[in-house]
Amino acid sequence: MSRVFYPVESYSHSKDKYHLLPFRFLRLNSGRELLVNEVGEFVIAERGTAHALIQKELIQGSETYSTFKAKQFLADDSSSTLLDLLATKYRTKYSFIDGFTKLHIFVVTLRCDHSCHYCQVSRQTTDKSSYDMSFATADK
Repeated sequence: MSRVFYPVESYSHSKDKYHLLPFRFLRLNSGRELLVNEVGEFVIAERGTAHALIQKELIQGSETYSTFKAKQFLADDSSSTLLDLLATKYRTKYSFIDGFTKLHIFVVTLRCDHSCHYCQVSRQTTDKSSYDMSFATADK
């Protein structure tokens, strides 16, 4: 089985075309689809819009083209400011990776008579002191 590659001209950036920025899409129903990019911007559009975007069939200056450009789904020759904005959004969205863990939870006891819906601790009755953190562990 041999692979066929497009000619190098197919990958070049010309003045009348745009290039795609990373995104995903999902068909919602028979008439609509959802497109979402890497920073959480989204568009709910009529079915076939993702195909038109990917095939570079959107007409420059149209409302659809402008929407996808403003929400960083595509870039053209005048998009340098928008690409800077996309980079800032991306950096902000994934900034938690840089600092690793920013939240630590210390469970010093499981003895609790409450049943808070948000708590992940498996509770024990108040007479079960064996479920307490030892002073030695706390000191470490």
